[in-house]
Amino acid sequence: MESLYKTIDNILQLDEIPSTNDFLRSLLDSSSNSLSNGFVVSCRFQSSGRGQVGNKWHSEKDMNLLFSLLLYPDFVEIRDQFYISKAISIAIVKVLRSLFPAQASFFTIKWPNDIYYKNSKLAGILIENFLMGSSISNSIVGVGLNVDEVTFPAFLPNPISLRNINPQMTYTKEEILILLRDSILHEVDKLHHMEEYDSLSNQYLQYLYRYSVLSPFSDEKGSFYATIETVQADGKLVLLTDKGERKKYYFKEVEYLFD
Repeated sequence: MESLYKTIDNILQLDEIPSTNDFLRSLLDSSSNSLSNGFVVSCRFQSSGRGQVGNKWHSEKDMNLLFSLLLYPDFVEIRDQFYISKAISIAIVKVLRSLFPAQASFFTIKWPNDIYYKNSKLAGILIENFLMGSSISNSIVGVGLNVDEVTFPAFLPNPISLRNINPQMTYTKEEILILLRDSILHEVDKLHHMEEYDSLSNQYLQYLYRYSVLSPFSDEKGSFYATIETVQADGKLVLLTDKGERKKYYFKEVEYLFD
């Protein structure tokens, strides 16, 4: 089912599709007219929603915000593509902190780009960068944000929604979507200027879940305690263990442990 139910403000809204990322990719590939920067595909339900590294994204129909956003960040070097992830994560946290000022400090980024509220997962981001030669031709940014779903399946380890956080919330999914899109475009636009890279990196660290807090982790050798020291330009997480050992990891090479 791909029945369109609304088109407004450069946002194509559909009823049910397998994946907003896949749909936007096929639309971009088949479109006789180029799609503009910031074009959005959203839907009420995804039958095959995707998360990071083959994971699936769960969402009940009409309950949450599911969308993919098109970017043309050809001004970002391939070696710097993790800055796109930083900018998008920061953009989402900024919106959530502005909407819920009393709980602002509880909205964080769990490396590399999950959005957390306290110790629970609120949103996931899937960024697919497409290359042409030595540059990024376009990026498709998939976002799943739990908005109105209040009861989740048992197989999800630690989900939470905005409605769980504030049952009296009055923001609509459409209003939140426009805020998120505009914030993402604003933060990514900063990557036109090299002098903004350090500022984005510093803000990313300040928003990072468990940053500089001694916490339990696990890798292929077992569990250990460490603090997050930094995140390198290529996205590698740098930990300093309680025994003074510095360890570096790419995504999926280390896990956060929870009490």
